[in-house]
Amino acid sequence: KEYYNLAAEKFNKSNSTLGLISLYNHLGILNQSLGKYHDALSNFQNAYSLMQTTNYNKKSAICLKNIGAMHYKLKNYQTAQDYCEQSIKIATANNQQSTAAKSLIILGNIAIEHLNYDLALQNYFNALSILKTQNDLSGIASCEINIGNLYIRKREFGPGLKFTESAFEKFEKLNDKPSMSVCLNSMGIISVRKNNISLAISFFERSLILQKESGSQKQITTMYKNLSDAYSLIQNYEEAYLNLKNYTQLHDSIFNAEKHRTIAELETKYKTERNKKTIELQQAEIARQKTEKELLIVFIISMVIAINALAWGFFQKQKANKESQKQKAEISEKNKLLEVQKKELQSTNATKDKMFSIIAHDLRGPIGSLKSFVDLLADNNKILETPRGIKYLSTFQNSANSTFTLLDNLLFWAKSQQGSMDFHPTEQSIKEIIEENHDLLVPLARQKEIDFIIKAVNGNLARFDKTMIGIVVRNLMANALKFTPSKGTVEVITNLLGKEILITVKDTGLGIPLKNQDKIFDEETPYSTIGTGNEKGSGLGLILCKEFVTKNNGRIWFNSSPGKGSEFCFTIPIT
Repeated sequence: KEYYNLAAEKFNKSNSTLGLISLYNHLGILNQSLGKYHDALSNFQNAYSLMQTTNYNKKSAICLKNIGAMHYKLKNYQTAQDYCEQSIKIATANNQQSTAAKSLIILGNIAIEHLNYDLALQNYFNALSILKTQNDLSGIASCEINIGNLYIRKREFGPGLKFTESAFEKFEKLNDKPSMSVCLNSMGIISVRKNNISLAISFFERSLILQKESGSQKQITTMYKNLSDAYSLIQNYEEAYLNLKNYTQLHDSIFNAEKHRTIAELETKYKTERNKKTIELQQAEIARQKTEKELLIVFIISMVIAINALAWGFFQKQKANKESQKQKAEISEKNKLLEVQKKELQSTNATKDKMFSIIAHDLRGPIGSLKSFVDLLADNNKILETPRGIKYLSTFQNSANSTFTLLDNLLFWAKSQQGSMDFHPTEQSIKEIIEENHDLLVPLARQKEIDFIIKAVNGNLARFDKTMIGIVVRNLMANALKFTPSKGTVEVITNLLGKEILITVKDTGLGIPLKNQDKIFDEETPYSTIGTGNEKGSGLGLILCKEFVTKNNGRIWFNSSPGKGSEFCFTIPIT
């Protein structure tokens, strides 16, 4: 960053606009690779603004494409679409076909977010046609893997496999191992869907080897997880466990690094905000003292004038009194503003302390359980070959799932408390959200031998934020499975209720004791208890559910009978 600042200083001194444009573009690319999309967006916008002042604007199509890409990353889909369409128009006029193709790919990605798969395919195929005329082998392969993944999403595995295999052949010629690994992973997913588990395992293992050579740590964790799931399907629990163990160790390592970075960022933001509030308070105090000093000067001048000319002085005195009252009113308003800012600062401190307190209290128990299990394995590494060891493994899995759910909820709770969680409601189907989360939780239902039934029908589109409502659906489903005993039933039902869609998660579980029902959704005293499989929780999930449903203009409530089960219901408005 220091070198970039030095370069910017030299370009400014030499009035080199082209040099500054190039510098801002390189900064944008660097921040994009680091995941700093807000900073990258600012860099690309600065470059584009400078382009408008020079004859260099023929190259603005690339910059507009980059701005659109950053808005897509930040989920500003309409803005991203506008910039990409401008980019295509300029690129086409200047015969910049490669840039036009890349903008079309981004438009395809945006169409997928809106669940408009036909439009997404149209954009992808248009991009593919352009890239073929340019003989851009890398671009063609990247476009084909996008098309293949979209067909997989649509459960059309024939064309999905065709495009994925074609992309793999091109990446193989380019010796692009990370992209080859992505293709093999997609082939493995298709094989699982076709119930050819042995072939799927072969693809996943090849993908893992390539990722170890040149891929990212996150992609390697994905491969371990896919291998663990595949081995579980053929009841090879030894290999499933080994891959799950590798996944857990690598995932925990990545998570710890991200956790430390997140905590450091939170601390930096907190200190910055605190310093900002302190400076504002100091500036307000200086302004108040300056105002009082000005009032004193006005009063002295008024007295001198009154002595020199009594009549004229009387008039001036009256005028000064009116001015004084006005200024005192302004001081009063500023004092009130200072008091509000003081309370906001105290609230910020209280939120931080509460978050750290919850993390310290609720993570100690689950992590302690995981440590005990690992210590047991260390002392007796053959225990997994016994029925007792299998039981311990189930307990370990439950504890790990509970800990992951807790951390997930804590992260979203912290974002909501800080007001930093994005809110992007779009028209979409609730059925797809329910099915995606059902697929995630089916292994837990199978483990507890619970009938996990979805009764969601295609109906009116609703307008809601996909991430927030996904969290609500996942928490309610997970809670129902947690508190339902073996051989029980969990149902997820959707109905049309006037101008709303009603989603009901119903279980035949333990129910909630009457004395604890008032604590549900209470942020001050989150309620939590042990599940039927000794699963642990923090109570934050239901608090998030209430907050996110309310944010999406919906309602949430529950009915529960101890010993018979519970029904948790919420609504979202239809379009």
